[in-house]
Amino acid sequence: MFQVDMTNEVVAAEGVHIAGNFQGWDPAATALTDDDMDGVYEVTIELPSDSTYEFKFINGASWDFVEDVPPTCQVEVAGNDNRFIHVGADDTDVTYHVCYASCAACGMTTVRMRVDMSVEAAVSPNGVHVAGNFQGWDPAGSAMTDADGDGVWEYWASFYADSLDEGNLVFKFINGNSWTNPNENLTGEDCADDFGNRILEFTDLNMVMVGDAATNAAPCYNACGTCLSPTQVTFRVDMTTQETVSVNGVHIAGSFQGWTPSANPLADDDGDGIWEATIGIAAGDIQFKFVNGNDWSGNGDGNVDNELIVGDCAAEGSDNRLLTVGAEDLVYEVCYNSCEAGCIENPDPADITFRVEMSEEEVSASGVWVIGNFTAPNWQAGAMQLTDADADGVYEVTATVSGASTVLYKFVNGDPSTGDNGV
Repeated sequence: MFQVDMTNEVVAAEGVHIAGNFQGWDPAATALTDDDMDGVYEVTIELPSDSTYEFKFINGASWDFVEDVPPTCQVEVAGNDNRFIHVGADDTDVTYHVCYASCAACGMTTVRMRVDMSVEAAVSPNGVHVAGNFQGWDPAGSAMTDADGDGVWEYWASFYADSLDEGNLVFKFINGNSWTNPNENLTGEDCADDFGNRILEFTDLNMVMVGDAATNAAPCYNACGTCLSPTQVTFRVDMTTQETVSVNGVHIAGSFQGWTPSANPLADDDGDGIWEATIGIAAGDIQFKFVNGNDWSGNGDGNVDNELIVGDCAAEGSDNRLLTVGAEDLVYEVCYNSCEAGCIENPDPADITFRVEMSEEEVSASGVWVIGNFTAPNWQAGAMQLTDADADGVYEVTATVSGASTVLYKFVNGDPSTGDNGV
């Protein structure tokens, strides 16, 4: 059944019609009626299943009075401007209901959500999905389709804009149908919120997601802009100064691959201690880290740690590395946990005494601790307790430290797994 709401229109004396490829595109042949006078005109047409049909509504009986179909629900964003409907192989009754010259019921917002997967190494056998505040963040609830096989997957979301708590559309694309599958993380990007989700401000009732307004091209997966031929980036990290390299190997994780620490392994085929991998990445700014292992925890299962970067190679306000990828292939080579291109030989082990003045603080009953990258395991898991033997308010502990010349640490007043960190 085709239904079109004409409550916002002055209906022509000739009535309302539909024309499409199922009736020879005759603008006067197929009339819709409004028997209950509710402003919604409708007609029921029998169509063969498992086929896609194109059509338009007409306020009158000639092409001079055909509707302007928004790009949101056209066959093509730029090109074929007909409406379309797919009747599935198992469909017996299908209702198509829209507001005249719009893409959903009158007053509803429709967004044509699009993502270009053409530069991804593989698309999940479970397909591509989108999850967001418009559908309860269900990773399997909104399956996208790539009807023409061009690598651009689409989903049409319709809703009342004032029903969304955030006032904007907040969402992310998923290569699969579960949060355990790779999903986007766009933290720090212009099109994202503080949690790495895409965010879209409503500017019209009918909208199309684009990565480039000039070409109307779809945004690339895990990027704000469009997909270009990916730049080949060779990442090399020198692990020769690390006391231990994880039995799980060395990995790289970043904004370009969903921050998944086990997805992109590096290799040291010649055994020189320099681990490397070449990855195709869309142009733009990326953030990333090298991981000594294949898990963020750095604990158990043979994992050691991940980088905490300080210096001019770090993203502002972050301990991630920052790299601008251009059109030319490039090689990025650094020492692990450093901004330097080559590793400086580690100094001899030394005793370091960590002292902190606590006389103006209320010391927690759980004590005062120091955590850092110099313990094994590192940070919270390797926390060392400080003592104040002479009760002068100065707490201290001495540790024998080996490894890199730069030591990162924090003091903790209380349980190191939950307490407030000092600086």
